[in-house]
Amino acid sequence: MRLANRVLCAGLALALLVGGLVVAAEILLAALRRGPWLVPHDRWQQWATTTTWSDRGARVLFLALLGAGLVLLTVEWWRRRPSSLALAPGGGEVTADLDRRGVERWLGDRVGRVEGLSEARAEVGSRVVRIRADSLDAEVGPVQQRTRDALGRHLEELALARSLRMKVDVRQRRVS
Repeated sequence: MRLANRVLCAGLALALLVGGLVVAAEILLAALRRGPWLVPHDRWQQWATTTTWSDRGARVLFLALLGAGLVLLTVEWWRRRPSSLALAPGGGEVTADLDRRGVERWLGDRVGRVEGLSEARAEVGSRVVRIRADSLDAEVGPVQQRTRDALGRHLEELALARSLRMKVDVRQRRVS
């Protein structure tokens, strides 16, 4: 989502830059008493002064602009996973963070060592740690409980500033 947000913002910034340069060139041409270059501003001005608010074309234009604005707001307000996790403050004034991806790899490795698991993957969000694991055992319940206990111990080891909820999903691995 972060990549989509950056691409959208970069595209919007580029469009605004190009639009601003075109408008500046049009203003310069109008000051020199020349006709429009790329933007038919004389026709646009006539349309804007003669069109009523109830006109279908005006309403479509305003709704399109409103929709584009709502899309931009939605993309900007979308909750993203944090890039780092704050550690609980020690005795001094020093603050420290852990890289989220590093924590995910570390937790996946540690939790993957639980008896009965063949593989474990961790996803760390701003409020939740999610473990998805494959079990070799036919009975998944005890393996899931051991996985939850191990995850709790390892999260305590990290001593994060904010406690995270745990979601553990252990599925039986199908052998083919």
